[in-house]
Amino acid sequence: MAYSLLAHLYPHIRGSQEDIATYSLQYLLVQSKELNRAFTKRISDVLHIDVEETLQYVCQATGKSEEKERPDMAGLDSAGNESVLCEMKFYATLTANQPNTYLDRLIECDGKGLLFVCPAARQTSLWAKLNELCEERAVEVVDEHCIKVDGISLAIITWAEIIELLKQVASSVAISFTADIAQLEGYCAQLDSE
Repeated sequence: MAYSLLAHLYPHIRGSQEDIATYSLQYLLVQSKELNRAFTKRISDVLHIDVEETLQYVCQATGKSEEKERPDMAGLDSAGNESVLCEMKFYATLTANQPNTYLDRLIECDGKGLLFVCPAARQTSLWAKLNELCEERAVEVVDEHCIKVDGISLAIITWAEIIELLKQVASSVAISFTADIAQLEGYCAQLDSE
């Protein structure tokens, strides 16, 4: 049984699991300044970086390198520069570009952070793999789920944390988005259960 209409429709929609969730999240962040502000503050805190109060979030922004890396979502500052890159995961493996080509991209454009989002059940194993892939670089541990790699913050957070934050904000200042957040929550729950 599907947890939401979005979860029910997913098998009939072209695109990966991550794409559907990412575009859903990006829609919420574009439509509501309050949700954008809360999400941006949360990733700023998780990454231990300073960014503008709100960012413009865009999906699938292809890089300029020959690898043509394409993180799921980029957060652009008011000048149009990439401050953060976000890579959304459920159970897909890391690509050859993750995380090192994304980190190089951020270094080249004076970006600040790379955030991975995944289910709680995958957080420990994915974080261990990300750390392993960065071993050849200059790494400084910031906290349990954040490191600095060649000066760029790399962190991990769960879908559940993001959805809970969005629900809290929507309950007080973005009530009209409560149903949309419930769709994303139901979709993520469906994927977690499978």
